[in-house]
Amino acid sequence: MAVLWVVASGVLTSVGSSAVAAEPDSTYQRARRSFFSFKNDPGRRQYRHHWFRVIKGFQAVSTKFPEHALAARALYTEAELWKGLYGVSRKHSDLAEALSKYELVELNHPASSLADDALWQRSQLFLHKMKRLPEAAYEVSDLLRRYPEGDMAKRARATARELEGTKPHEPDDRRSAQLPFLRGRPREGEGQTLVSRFSHWSNDSYSRVSIHLDGACEITTGQVEFSSQASLPSRVFVDLHKTSLPSGFEEPIDINDRLLGRIRVAPNGADSVRVALDLKAHTVEHRVLVLENPFRVLIDVYGGAGALDSSATRAGSTISRRVVIDPGHGGHDSGASGVERLLEKDVVLKIGRRVQSYLEREGVEVVLTRDNDTFVSLEERTAIANRAGADAFISIHANSHEDPTVRGIETYYLDVTDDQYAIRLAALENQTKREKLKDVHLALSELAARVNTPDSKRLATGLQANLVQLAARTNKGTRNLGVKASLFYVLLGVRMPSALVETSFISNPQEGRLLSTGAYQEQLAAAIAKGVLDHFNSPSED
Repeated sequence: MAVLWVVASGVLTSVGSSAVAAEPDSTYQRARRSFFSFKNDPGRRQYRHHWFRVIKGFQAVSTKFPEHALAARALYTEAELWKGLYGVSRKHSDLAEALSKYELVELNHPASSLADDALWQRSQLFLHKMKRLPEAAYEVSDLLRRYPEGDMAKRARATARELEGTKPHEPDDRRSAQLPFLRGRPREGEGQTLVSRFSHWSNDSYSRVSIHLDGACEITTGQVEFSSQASLPSRVFVDLHKTSLPSGFEEPIDINDRLLGRIRVAPNGADSVRVALDLKAHTVEHRVLVLENPFRVLIDVYGGAGALDSSATRAGSTISRRVVIDPGHGGHDSGASGVERLLEKDVVLKIGRRVQSYLEREGVEVVLTRDNDTFVSLEERTAIANRAGADAFISIHANSHEDPTVRGIETYYLDVTDDQYAIRLAALENQTKREKLKDVHLALSELAARVNTPDSKRLATGLQANLVQLAARTNKGTRNLGVKASLFYVLLGVRMPSALVETSFISNPQEGRLLSTGAYQEQLAAAIAKGVLDHFNSPSED
């Protein structure tokens, strides 16, 4: 399907270095080059993750330099990209993102020459794409009221005449939130979602807060700077729509780590709850993730300039490398099952402990996400790796398939994918439905951890090569199923190279019996340890 590109005059023109600071200019120019490369490649325009990469480039301008003149141009181009993506996907959520970005152009940059263009584009989306004439009439009348002499006024007056007799109605998405990034999904059925509890993990340069809910909801996120007038610190907030707050959260929750002061929770209107994290550091990044089964919202806060990095936490230590080994499942989550009641959670714990022994003998510090049969949530596993300041994160699993003849070894790294088998497996490990994994694509496009994708792929490739080589000595009929990208929640948000290993198929009678033996577990552990050591000893590719 052809994509209609509508870019306002001047949006993608060069900006002289004398007029703007070097950093916002260079960031914008990189995004601009990426845009034109993408625009001229019809093949890339058919895949969502390519759209997200380009959008992310302009987000780096609009979010890092919100007061700069280029921010309006970047926001406008983000809106154009979301509109273009809607032309390919026909997903209502993409159209909603376009409307939101256009609104932000006018709300945050009313003096910009693009403000009236943004209102005009909103009116056209309501009129032609959504067939909602009252909302289109509202946008047109608002444009004429605010910018009667603007370059869009003539077109607006013509459209107003076409819509004469239509009673204007303010669109539902008009709101005063400063940075409205809408995620999540409406809760199925009636009734409101309830906040149940909070969890927290941190180190000197990282803090993760998990908001536990009893169901799904839509969320809006943003960041508000320090207010001397209201005596409020800088803060990150999440608004939970159609959500109620039970008793027990009247008082702030103290965190008091290096980045966060406390969590403040309060109703925000008739049917919304606001969770605000008070920031101690002036320069931070934050990312929000939505996980399911059970439903929870994760807020990751990372220290920026002046905050300690992971290596600083090891100052004076003789440990040169640190690895987090994650034996999958545990506790009530048994994972897959095989012959003679063999459980995945037991097998991978034994392999993880053996990997730990191998690596520690080589002078590598190892942290296990679990050292016994206990349940550890997916978000806590990731938080353990970030809190440890690890150099690598390896999640160990045993595979399963409805066809008992399927066998082999495969290794995954985190990235977007169109591989239906990889999506099926990720849905199984994530305990969610395949169709819901599309939400992860958007999360991936915004994660700073995406910069680790090349190193994660390199790590996964080395692990897979060693596993196939060593395991084949005992497992003669095994297959090399390769290295693949997928969307595992346990890898979301990690700040270091990471991989998920599917050691063998516990559902295959032969491989299941092998997985139950100490000899095969030892071979798999040795292969994983060697893969990690090879990764550390080989130079990273530029």
